[in-house]
Parts: sequence; structure tokens; C-alpha cells
Amino acid sequence: MKELLYGDIKESDEIFYVGLENIEELKDDYYEIVFDGIKSDTIKFYKKSSLEESFEEIRSFLFSIEIHKDEYKEFKDFFKHEIFKSRWFSLRVSEKETRLPVSIIQDVNEDVVEKKYIVSIKQINNRNNINKVLSKYFSWNNFEKSNKEEIFNILNSMYEKKNHFNHKLNVYNVGQGSLTAVTTQDNIPIFYFDLGGGFAWNTKTYPVTLDLCFTFVKTIIISHWDGDHLETARRYLAKNSTQLKDINWITPEQNITPLYFKLAAKMRATGRLILWPKTLHGNVKTWFGELIKCTGSDKNHSGLALIVDSPNNSIKKVLNPADAAYKYIPSIKKNQFDGLLATHHGANFDDNNSPIPLCSNGNIVYSHATTKYGHPKPSAILAHDNWNWNNKLFTPNNHISFVTTNNNLDVGCGGYSCSLKIHQTF
Repeated sequence: MKELLYGDIKESDEIFYVGLENIEELKDDYYEIVFDGIKSDTIKFYKKSSLEESFEEIRSFLFSIEIHKDEYKEFKDFFKHEIFKSRWFSLRVSEKETRLPVSIIQDVNEDVVEKKYIVSIKQINNRNNINKVLSKYFSWNNFEKSNKEEIFNILNSMYEKKNHFNHKLNVYNVGQGSLTAVTTQDNIPIFYFDLGGGFAWNTKTYPVTLDLCFTFVKTIIISHWDGDHLETARRYLAKNSTQLKDINWITPEQNITPLYFKLAAKMRATGRLILWPKTLHGNVKTWFGELIKCTGSDKNHSGLALIVDSPNNSIKKVLNPADAAYKYIPSIKKNQFDGLLATHHGANFDDNNSPIPLCSNGNIVYSHATTKYGHPKPSAILAHDNWNWNNKLFTPNNHISFVTTNNNLDVGCGGYSCSLKIHQTF
């Protein structure tokens, strides 16, 4: 069993059982690798408990390490090989300095960041009892899976012509993350697509004030299980869960870690979790356009993408790919768009590997904040510019609507209880 060793193993080391949560390219040739998991001494709790009954007691920890690209190959090769044997790893952490510093956040207290050191990372074999306990508790087998008919009926049930005529896509400033909504012409959300924001180490980018509108909202779609696409949902579920009562949450079945299973269980407890199964391919076409299952393998590329058709608007067809590379979104080659939310906040981009959508008149939004990721990357902006996505707006300058007029910026229901007034249009 392979192990990555960075220091001397001692009895005083803390041990955590973790899954690989995310890998992100940073500035200056560095990568961030994030793990999510639980303390090893809590394993008895998970052995005797069920997710449905005890999810509120889950205490997960996030671990962030930053490594140079020269060392990244060792990590990449290790996880590429070991992840097929097991999704769980044993992480040894010490206060004594080793070759690998780590930044730690506990999910219930994001304001406190601990600085410690990684001693070792070791795979937990599938046959190991610890692996079996974790894989049973943190499992989609604890949830019912949906089907295309149910998803279509939920999406279609939102439609009322008098309210939804000339619907459009709005993009909100939430810091380093994504939160969008299909809205009425006067900016009242009909449903949200992603409820994210500045998350974990980027929580400082989250807006001081962000109040949502639920006048019409009965459904929230989550593109994929990533914290910066879920942070506003997490905050509302923690403090304002009554506003989310009876909401339909449409989410993809993906390989996720403890933090997200806790969120999924909370969604189910306050509303209905509509789980789009891994095995359900294709798309669902309905009144607003299309909801599409992406075809990639990891979280970013295997979630849900959104096409918003607004034939009566000045901007008629908008693609929201979330973090998916364009090549993993079926059918977009058949479409010509005039609106686009840049994939993955404008992360590094190679348009030879992932052709950018065709555009008739390119209006593009970059949803991002100033962080160590450096989004939007110059390579991403240049690649999109080369495909005529030249008309650019950026969420740090406040909320955006995919229309070409400034005469309708307020929220139609008055906006007295929300902070979703539009500040930018094309």
C-alpha cells in the first residue's frame, strides 16, 4: 500500500480520514489540493449512526496544501493510481514542522484557520473496516434517485406564462463563486441555478450583505457539489432554513466528501432532494431551455449545465456551464449563443482541447473575485476573445442581467427583503 511520507510518524500525530475534495491551479506555478474528512477518533459514531438521523452531528475538516508544479506530478500519479482502489485516505497531521504545511478549517467555524503540517497520506484499502464504515455512512445509497420524468415535471411545474414571459438569466456578485437565477423580466427569480459564494479560505470575498428573493422560487438546481457553488445554500440552511422549507433541490449524483453529504441530508430534511443519477444521460428540455447532464468524469465536468432560451429578449440564448469544460456539454455545438457565463470563473483554458461555444454576438460574464487563483486567467479571456466573446462584464462590479437595456434594474416585487437589484447589463 503506497504512502506519501513528509516527516517522522509519532504517537502525538492527529489522524483524519479524508477524501480528495478538489485540485485547483493557483498563480505562479502552484497547485492547491484540498481534502475533506473527519477525525479518526469519531469512527465509532459513524459505525453506530445513520446519515439521515445524525447528519447535524457531522464535524468535517477541510485541509488545503499548496505545492509547486514540480512536486505536483508525484501527487497526481499517487492519486490517479490510488483513487481507483479507495476513495478514503488516512491523513496524519502534526504541529511539528515537516516538509508539507497544511491549512485547516473546521466546517462549523470558518473564521478559524489552523496552520499545521502533513506527516503522511496513506490509502485506506477497500477491504479495511474503516473504509466500509465510511463508505456506508457517506453514501448516495442513503438517498432515493430520481428519473427524467420526475425532473421534467418539477421543472415544468414552475411555468406560469403571466410571470415567466421573457425570462432571462441573472448573475449575482457572491465573491469567488457562482449564484445565478432564471428570472422574470422584472428580475424576480423563478429558480436559482447554483447558490454559491466565497467559501472556506475565500470566505473574505463573500458579500457583506446578500439577501435572496423567494417570492416565486420553489426549485433550486445545483450544478455540482463544490463549495463555491453551494456556500449561500450552506449559510441559508444553517441560519435561515425556514426560507428553504419545501424547496426542490435538483442535484447530480457525484463522488463527494463528508461536508457535502451533510449538506445533502440537510436539503432533504428541509425540502426534497431530487438526485439526478450518474446513469441518467442526456438533457431535459422545458419552458426555459435545457438542463443538461455533462459527460466528464470528475466533479467539475460531470454535473449539470444550463441553457436559457429567451427568444423574445435582446439576448436570446445563454449558456451557464458552471465549472464544466465546454467539450463535456453535449449538444452545444448545435447551438449558437449570444450569452455565456465563462466556465470555471475564467480558469486556465486551452481552446484546442475544449472548443468555445459559437456566438452570434458575444456577451460574456466572468463570475469571480480577487483570490490566489487569479481568476479570470489572461489565457481564458484571450481564448474567449478569439472566439468573439468580446463584450465582457465582471461580477465584482455587482449583479448582472443578460439583457441589453438599463431601464429595468429593480426587483419587480419591490425588493424590500432582498439585495438582488441589477447594476450591470449589456
